[in-house]
Amino acid sequence: MVIVDETLEAAKMKLARVSKKHGEYLRSIGLVVNESKTEAVVFTKKKSDRITTEVDICGTIIKTSDQMKVLGVIFDSSLTWGPHIRSILKKCNSKLGVLKRIRIRFTKDQFLQIVTTQYYSQLYYCSAVWLGDSTLSALKKCINSAHYRPLRKALKDYTYKNSRVDLSNICRRATPSEWFKYTVSSLAIKTITQREPFFLYSYLSQSMYYTRRKPSIGLFYDNSRGKIGRQKFNNKLVCMRQITEDWIDKEISKDGLRKMLKRTFFKYISQTT
Repeated sequence: MVIVDETLEAAKMKLARVSKKHGEYLRSIGLVVNESKTEAVVFTKKKSDRITTEVDICGTIIKTSDQMKVLGVIFDSSLTWGPHIRSILKKCNSKLGVLKRIRIRFTKDQFLQIVTTQYYSQLYYCSAVWLGDSTLSALKKCINSAHYRPLRKALKDYTYKNSRVDLSNICRRATPSEWFKYTVSSLAIKTITQREPFFLYSYLSQSMYYTRRKPSIGLFYDNSRGKIGRQKFNNKLVCMRQITEDWIDKEISKDGLRKMLKRTFFKYISQTT
């Protein structure tokens, strides 16, 4: 539940009113509501503006916190991704020792499959949300380092003979930035071609315009240069300008879309095709 208002006190009053209605509805259909387990965060534009207060959730007074986890993603009160990125890096680092010990028992390709399922699945979970232009460069460097560590183990390159470019090409793995562009573009194309969900399709259509040189390719307005505004989905879509095919009204199969996007964004594929 997201509540927005002009002042903090007005938002707290609205939250109390809305949460009460939600609680009454859930109880009416036989669900049990445990208000004491509810988390609340006051989002602000700057870290220095962090606010800790108490809010009324269905009649229960709850103290707000600096961050909360929603579907595995940690949202910080100032909308920075540092806490989430540090959390996933800690999880990934804990797997490196095991990966190194089991490397001798598998071929390179088998080991890379294990890396993809056990390591990258955590490293890139919901990366379309947090791995964008708004992510600090220092945090991006940490993600890059985490990405290449298991690839060096796959090639048994413990003396750093291969460059990062070589690692990507030999192991046929996309870089973090390439993976981000692939994921966001896939989501945008599916939304526009299928027009689902409609509210997101309408939002993208309103922020899209066309150029004379490439009338079939949508470009997107950057509506806000502010920190929170840069979290907007259309502010992540600069990567869509790399797509050169007529994808707006084109029927693209799931497999065909995947191949098109990989050829567009993954250098290790584009350099060999």
